[in-house]
Amino acid sequence: MAQEDLLVHRARDNDRRGGRVTRSQHCCGRLWVCGRSVLCDAPGGTFSSAQLGCQSCHDPHGQVRRLSDGTYGRGATLGTATAPIIGSGSYNNSADPAAGQAVGAYRLLRGLNDTSVPGVTFTGVAIAVAPSTYNQSEANTQVRVSYGASGTNTWGNWCASCHPNMHSTGGNYVHPG
Repeated sequence: MAQEDLLVHRARDNDRRGGRVTRSQHCCGRLWVCGRSVLCDAPGGTFSSAQLGCQSCHDPHGQVRRLSDGTYGRGATLGTATAPIIGSGSYNNSADPAAGQAVGAYRLLRGLNDTSVPGVTFTGVAIAVAPSTYNQSEANTQVRVSYGASGTNTWGNWCASCHPNMHSTGGNYVHPG
């Protein structure tokens, strides 16, 4: 990708396409993607859309893991032992890890104080499980992802990593429509 290009991930109004945006399309404090105006910063936050890419949310190295006791941990630092990931933890038929083992976090999402994205600290873990048959037609059967929570590991806290002001209204969580 050319340096002047920005990759913007869009998932609104059933628009599942990513779009390439050149700086010439970046004007007036807004970004133009697929002919639509997009905010330059995360709604309810200051995370720059110019930094947004797949790696903003997903860890290509998959360091967050669910351990055999049900807690979550991160990969170890070089030279330190950690529970190896034996498989995906994203599906309803994912194997439960045995003692000393782990499974990956949902969709390799960042978490547990990951600070590798400039200006963002992912404090919690995004907990979810998808059916193993997620890649199917929904003509007869809807695909349902089970979103979970445990303590501070909630989707709201995970999303607040980039959208903190959506959680600053005295417990009245807001979400754009």
